[in-house]
Amino acid sequence: MLNIYKLYNDKDNLLYIGKTKNIHQRINQHLAEKNKISWKSTIDKIMIAEVDSDIDLELYETYLINKLK
Repeated sequence: MLNIYKLYNDKDNLLYIGKTKNIHQRINQHLAEKNKISWKSTIDKIMIAEVDSDIDLELYETYLINKLK
């Protein structure tokens, strides 16, 4: 399964947009690394979208990053 995800803080500010083939493993990595990364606040909400192909994964991530900067 291919996923695009967005991480938000408790004020609903977008912190990160990413892509992964293993959403559970990737989110766990973010949570484990949050002290190493200069997040401005903690992760409060995670939005996940499934996509059908590697091409869609790349396109959707790039689109979201450019649209939501």
